[in-house]
Amino acid sequence: MTPVVPPRPDLLEAPLPPPPIGSPPAGLPEGRRRSWGMIALALGALLTVVAIGLANLRPEHGPHAFLQVDGDGHPYRWNPCRPIEYVVNPDRAPDGALDDVHEAVARVSVATVPSSTNSIPVATDAQQQIGSAFMDSTTDSGYRPLLFTWESDFYMRSLDDRDNLLGFGIPWRGQGDLAHIYVSGAVVLNADAGMRTGFDGRYSEGAVLLHELGHVLGLAHVRRGADEIMATQRDVDYSVSDYGPGDLEGLAAIGREAGCLAA
Repeated sequence: MTPVVPPRPDLLEAPLPPPPIGSPPAGLPEGRRRSWGMIALALGALLTVVAIGLANLRPEHGPHAFLQVDGDGHPYRWNPCRPIEYVVNPDRAPDGALDDVHEAVARVSVATVPSSTNSIPVATDAQQQIGSAFMDSTTDSGYRPLLFTWESDFYMRSLDDRDNLLGFGIPWRGQGDLAHIYVSGAVVLNADAGMRTGFDGRYSEGAVLLHELGHVLGLAHVRRGADEIMATQRDVDYSVSDYGPGDLEGLAAIGREAGCLAA
């Protein structure tokens, strides 16, 4: 049975513009695949990251927006006082992709700590993550950890028929007492897009990971701000490869400074 795919939170927003003519990204290596055993080897243990601890940053004012707000206008967010568990499925990832993921996570966190190895769930793919409604009865929370994965262009088009879709990020709210808190999500990158790894320009893999992580953490697109990772207009700074002032201001508003959330 084909799983029911939930709507993209940012689906109605404009996509990132295409890279400038004359600067195509480097191609992906052919036939790059890794076994599940190497996932454990690469990670050592499942890492946890304290969500958006940006109290030590003092961002200037800048444009930012939120994917979802409650009836009082407060943005939905993760509980910044609990760690976000994440797993990586590098099955279709290019060389250097794991480093990009961990670096992207580090840029929105203040600490990473290993969890016990017996809590490592089986890494999955986007279809399993989304089709299960992000739920997993084997985890303490009842929800799957945040997933980073790479999928084919064919799969990406099955969810969104726009051209040049480099990736997408989905946050997922819980049920019952957790209905006001993000509890899981997915960052899915297009394995066939030919993005170069690292953080070298807006269309490098690292910068795209930061953009999609912004969505997972609760940020929406903005239509102004040349220096913002979350910007979608065409007159952006293509050399930008990190969060801008507005991005940081938005992250601070949904992070630790905003206080803990009670389940």
